[in-house]
Amino acid sequence: IKVTLVSSDATISDNTISSEPIPNPAYLKIGNVGVVSYEPAKGKTPATLVVRIEGSGFSDDLRASLGVLVVKSATEAILKIDNPRPAEVVELTDTKTGATVKTIVVRKPPAQDEQQ
Repeated sequence: IKVTLVSSDATISDNTISSEPIPNPAYLKIGNVGVVSYEPAKGKTPATLVVRIEGSGFSDDLRASLGVLVVKSATEAILKIDNPRPAEVVELTDTKTGATVKTIVVRKPPAQDEQQ
């Protein structure tokens, strides 16, 4: 976004001023994805992966193709995925605007002693 103001006052030598461009805060974009926690399955309790997604344009109308968005702000979303595969493609969609973005969420493989 860039704003330009023009003055019709002839006494001003430079009658145009422009702002520095800044990113559109409403534009849906993912900037960073990180794993907050991963708990392997135990008995009947499913494995759970919690991911922090940072970006811009996150509205109340944001939905995930996988898992549940448990916390949202304009620049951050927390996604909880039950029984995740080692790598998952997650698509975020703003149901009001139809804008979509995709990211890949990768969890660390379980430690050797957890596999036994």
